[in-house]
Amino acid sequence: MTSGEDGETLSGGLVVFKKLSEAQAALQMIHHEHPFSMEVLDAPDPEDVCWENVGLHHKQLQLGMLASFGLTSAMCLFWTIPVSFVAGLSSVEALREGVPFIDDMCDALPFLVPLLEILAPQFLIILDSLLPLILGYISSFEGLVSGSLLETSLFQKLAAFMIIQTFFVSALSGSVLKELEEILDNPTTIVDLLARSLPAQSTFFLQMGIVQTVTTFAIEGLRIVDIALAIVRRFVGPNLTHKERHETYIVFRPLNEDKGFEMAEYTSTLVFFFMILLVYSVIAPLVTIVLAGCFVVMGTLFRHQFVYIYTDYPDSGGAIWVLFIQIITKCLLIAEITIFGLLALKRSIFATPLMLPLIIITVLFQCYINQKHWHVASRLPSRKCFQRDRINEDRDLRFFGPKYIQPELRKRIGTF
Repeated sequence: MTSGEDGETLSGGLVVFKKLSEAQAALQMIHHEHPFSMEVLDAPDPEDVCWENVGLHHKQLQLGMLASFGLTSAMCLFWTIPVSFVAGLSSVEALREGVPFIDDMCDALPFLVPLLEILAPQFLIILDSLLPLILGYISSFEGLVSGSLLETSLFQKLAAFMIIQTFFVSALSGSVLKELEEILDNPTTIVDLLARSLPAQSTFFLQMGIVQTVTTFAIEGLRIVDIALAIVRRFVGPNLTHKERHETYIVFRPLNEDKGFEMAEYTSTLVFFFMILLVYSVIAPLVTIVLAGCFVVMGTLFRHQFVYIYTDYPDSGGAIWVLFIQIITKCLLIAEITIFGLLALKRSIFATPLMLPLIIITVLFQCYINQKHWHVASRLPSRKCFQRDRINEDRDLRFFGPKYIQPELRKRIGTF
């Protein structure tokens, strides 16, 4: 393509190989002696390509990644304020001491005290539901070439927010409002604060797990959002022909159009559930039983949705699954260190030393699997490639070629 009215020349493109072994060899080779001069990535599914990001220059990608990292870090810092306030509602006494006008309201209207305690988990879930929209927009700055990579980047950010904000900030917030000045003067007191506040917050996390499961079951099972959007779509947008009536207009889509499963959002919720499970299985065993029920309900729900509602296309190749396992192993180490600190501050002279071998084993296990396991999981071995190539020897695979022609160019050619 030449510069001018037809577009501009870009330094990127999509290549279709005849053999799977050749494609995997191209992915694993070093093609240039200078870093970032040439980079080869897995091609996404044809319907999953973000064409506006194909061929972006290295400088644009680096600035986009830097902007995404900076905005995510700043948001993670300032998101503490609303999360602390909402989670603090579960500890009304601490909230009344920290916020005078709420104390006056509770004195004037006593029924607000139990109401605030009941509504706290729902407010936090509403806050969490805003995160995918904001972080998804921030992730778009990275110039990723497929929706699957964008979903993976979003999942990574959501998982970090779930661990840092929704779990730890929620665990501390009931006491943070009361002891914030002491923490600022001496940050090491946060460890003692965590040891005192974690056991007390088990009820709050129990409520949140139940509310999250019930809310997800209602919204997903009854398809409340999809039905609402479909009703609005009947009256908004072009509706003259059958084709127009069955097309999405802005965000309003008909009920028969699949929006795709929001993998990053729901998988990050599972990270949050696992974080609660790993910490509170020791501190408050009742949480384990309740969360087991939550997993059974959500597992049944999503099996039904995957069979009857959602399609399996496009396929990300398990990119989120590998990242999910990496995050869960880190959550395991974080939980063990948290419990070790809790036992140490409680001066448990027998249980505390017994945690050290477990932490050491977990660290050694992570060091072991980080050597080769993730690399092997990210690439198809040559043996498997050759086996598949022998199966495909007599198949005509030329139909893949036109799949990667840009949609606008397809319209011009009018043949694909």
